[in-house]
Amino acid sequence: MTLDYNFYTKLENTFRGSEEEIKRRLGVYIPVLKLYAKDRQPTALDIGCGRGEMLSIYTELGFEVFGIDINKVVLEQTRAKGFNVAYADALDFLKNQKPESYDAISLIQVIEHIPFEYTVELFQEVFRALRKGGVFIVETPNTMNPYVGLYSFWIDPTHIKPINPELMKVLGEYTGFYYSEFFGINANKSSEYQLTDLYSFKTSPDIAMIFIKETEDLNLLYELINSIKAIKSREEVTVLELLNKIDLAQKTYINDKFEFLLAHINELQSKVNYMDFHLSMVIHSKPWFLYNKLSDIKRFILSKENHQKIKVYYKRFLVSVLRKAYENKEIRKLAGYILARFPELGKKIKVFYFSTINGQDIELKYPHLNYQAKVIYKRLKKRMEQ
Repeated sequence: MTLDYNFYTKLENTFRGSEEEIKRRLGVYIPVLKLYAKDRQPTALDIGCGRGEMLSIYTELGFEVFGIDINKVVLEQTRAKGFNVAYADALDFLKNQKPESYDAISLIQVIEHIPFEYTVELFQEVFRALRKGGVFIVETPNTMNPYVGLYSFWIDPTHIKPINPELMKVLGEYTGFYYSEFFGINANKSSEYQLTDLYSFKTSPDIAMIFIKETEDLNLLYELINSIKAIKSREEVTVLELLNKIDLAQKTYINDKFEFLLAHINELQSKVNYMDFHLSMVIHSKPWFLYNKLSDIKRFILSKENHQKIKVYYKRFLVSVLRKAYENKEIRKLAGYILARFPELGKKIKVFYFSTINGQDIELKYPHLNYQAKVIYKRLKKRMEQ
């Protein structure tokens, strides 16, 4: 079944990103490509050139560039922009090129579309077509990014399988490349990260794999390798690196909160110490001592077991006062006059006196009697006294 390239072009335009955005992303390779345009016009081949974003970068850097693709729909659009392009299969085209024809060959977002056997042969033909010291740039989706590996990679129905960069590194060495490096690119970097950023483009969504062909120009090799290492150091954000940043951010957050709480606890402790000091001063003051003593007396008086005793002692005290008063003639005369006027008061004093002194007070003598028994006892005693 033949692929409908009108549909595929629509699919790419929907999910690939705008031409301006893709060209901005591809700008990551400019420091390497600039090294070839110092004293002559270099040549480049872009395999799977698509809409021409990489062609545009080559042209701006002074390369003589040619692009090939098998999507006729997009090729017509790219050709209309003034780029030199052709409809061609990559292997067929490379086999017809003279050895050491290009300084740079790029394979951007293509390798995941082709079988591995085709890839092995393609590497061999690219190696043959590159000049000494030439660069082979391969870019593919980074499926170590969870969002890419679980979701976005599988949107394109022509993707065969994810590409492991370790495998490509071995293939580059097997093919004969002198130097190879791979690293993540195009991450949306941020000063702060959280766990949900793992499922996003905050870890590198693409992988760049750069292969260098051996050359006797050691200065060029040195500059190329240093430039590649600088790009890797600047661009790559791995899942492990993101996890480490999240872990560090969480530890910092927890430590900050702990320090805040510790400072708050220390502040509260200072207030408690202040209150404890002043409370201690109050407790050891004379007014507080007097208050405690009065409170003890109050509790003693109001307790049930002491209440009856105090009542009896109070009665006896009054009886003793009456006795002393009765010994005084003037007071006895006054008392007789009052009792004559108020005979009922005399009866009550008589009962009170005898119940307290002669009867030794039933409350003290018979504390075990219940209320009804005490009432009967008092009535009998009263009748006997009459």
